[in-house]
Amino acid sequence: MERGSSAKLQVRGHRQWTPLARALTATGDRWTLLIVLALSGETLRLSVLRSRLPGVSSGVLDHHLGQMTALGLLSRQRYREMPPRVEVALTQAGSELLPIAAALARWGMRHEWPPPPGSVYVRADAVLRQLPALLEEEDDLPNGTVEAIVGEGEERIAHWFKIAGGRLGPASERAAKATVRIEGDDQAWIAALGPDRDYSGLNLAGRRKLAQRVLDSLPRTVAFEQDGALDGAPGHASVTDDDRPDGVVPEGRAGRYGSAPLDGEMTTAPTATDGAARHEPGELTGADPPDDEGERREDGED
Repeated sequence: MERGSSAKLQVRGHRQWTPLARALTATGDRWTLLIVLALSGETLRLSVLRSRLPGVSSGVLDHHLGQMTALGLLSRQRYREMPPRVEVALTQAGSELLPIAAALARWGMRHEWPPPPGSVYVRADAVLRQLPALLEEEDDLPNGTVEAIVGEGEERIAHWFKIAGGRLGPASERAAKATVRIEGDDQAWIAALGPDRDYSGLNLAGRRKLAQRVLDSLPRTVAFEQDGALDGAPGHASVTDDDRPDGVVPEGRAGRYGSAPLDGEMTTAPTATDGAARHEPGELTGADPPDDEGERREDGED
């Protein structure tokens, strides 16, 4: 197993000698903290790790994994198999970077989260993998199991999350049935996770209140004007529509199913009788199970 080397790789560093400068020399490139967050507490094959990092080439990934191994952040296990197999995992030093990477992810969603430009790799799947990091500060979420699905058919990717003790984390195993299932294609999830928080393209089955709470608990985006001034009153940060104190979200773009859901609504696939129905502002659509049934199921997840 490779755990580092006494001869560190030569990387471009800062001129000043301070602990922060040394830390940035080791981790301040484009990929190191993304790799840390993609690995989290898992041991992964290289092919799986690469699939979690949109936009990285094999050569770039190999370079950064070699650098992280030399810095003692990563261990690599090579297996004598055909075809060859290599697995990577964080060391203790690498694991200590997890809360730093998670805090940066939350900062990014608050302060650097415009609609995705055309020049970047956009995959909702990559954002959903960071959901535990983005919600790490939340400790009073309703207990239950969340299944988040991106795409359909062969392209369908399912993420399972378990909420216990008020905290959301990746589920170690899939439950027989999720407390709530949230499903949509890439564009629907990008709209829901982006600064507009438009849930109208997502389909829902199960406890809509749990889905609403999870999505609404994501870090809120602070909007900035292009000239660098804060949007809104001079010297004050403006908030997105879902931060309005009255809880009312103004009408927005038309939904995917022909009716005009309000921004922030989540819809289920319409039937012939309810396809044109309108809903209260800021509410998710779809019926919850009876309260006692939902409580029993959530309590059973503890």
